[in-house]
Amino acid sequence: MKTQVSKLHHYNPLWRVPVTWRTTYSWDRVKLTPVMQRILRHAAQTGILDEASRTTTRALEARGLCNEGRLTREGRVVAISLCDLQKQCELLVLPLNVWCLTKARKPELAVMTAMSQSQSSCRVAYCEGGAIMLLLYCLCFERLYQLGKKHWGNAQVAQSFMYTSIMCYSYLLDEHPDLPELMVADIANTEEQAMIRAFDILKNWQGSRDGWAFQDWVGVDREFVQELFRALGNARCAAIARRFLEDPYAYSKGWPDLVWVDDSRIGLIEVKTIDRFRPSQIITIPEMREVADLQVEVTRVRWRDAG
Repeated sequence: MKTQVSKLHHYNPLWRVPVTWRTTYSWDRVKLTPVMQRILRHAAQTGILDEASRTTTRALEARGLCNEGRLTREGRVVAISLCDLQKQCELLVLPLNVWCLTKARKPELAVMTAMSQSQSSCRVAYCEGGAIMLLLYCLCFERLYQLGKKHWGNAQVAQSFMYTSIMCYSYLLDEHPDLPELMVADIANTEEQAMIRAFDILKNWQGSRDGWAFQDWVGVDREFVQELFRALGNARCAAIARRFLEDPYAYSKGWPDLVWVDDSRIGLIEVKTIDRFRPSQIITIPEMREVADLQVEVTRVRWRDAG
């Protein structure tokens, strides 16, 4: 099973994993005048800069956002990021629901509570895709752990590098350049029992009985990851991993806030209040929805008047 790798990879000796335009473009540092922002918003639908002056077009070209009057891939992401949430959902073909809920500490937790109350069989986790990444890691963990112990000389040092995420394989690439495709093969073939054993090891490494030490995850436990695996199956897990490994530093960000599982059904929910999609979300959500045939929707929370 071959990993589908883009030809546009760059290799950073500090990262040692493939990165593409998604990770090399300076999304947070691009400076745009009000005129540029208006032009880009207008072009978000068609991809054509039909209202830009020559000066503005040159300025956008210098920023890598357009080429010969059309938005580049980077330009389309920036253009969509400048639109309001409703327009973003239209452009990304995402359902937008509005929920009126009682004020809570976090809107994500309010949506979780509402879902649990209305659908007793539905399990929800607030983890920004972390549960899916954890599942993929568990499915290829045994190979990574054995290689890690060999590389570092003992299990304790390997553990200090391996307790967080699927990206822990990066330091092994110099010795094992074919490792990504082997990881995908493992994910496609590992059985549930082995996955659960890996979960128990990783959970034990967290140093916290009730939660995950490295990230504030809510609802991510053994049973949830097990149900997630049963709903996705090996084939869809492998499809997600194959796309993820094309550009791990990009695709580790931008996942929707909530993951829910209801028997064989699975979905992702991005929770919003007054904010919009960030570039990382505009990149990751459509890719993962397509590759794994996932149901993705947006819930905008409006707080109910306490009186």
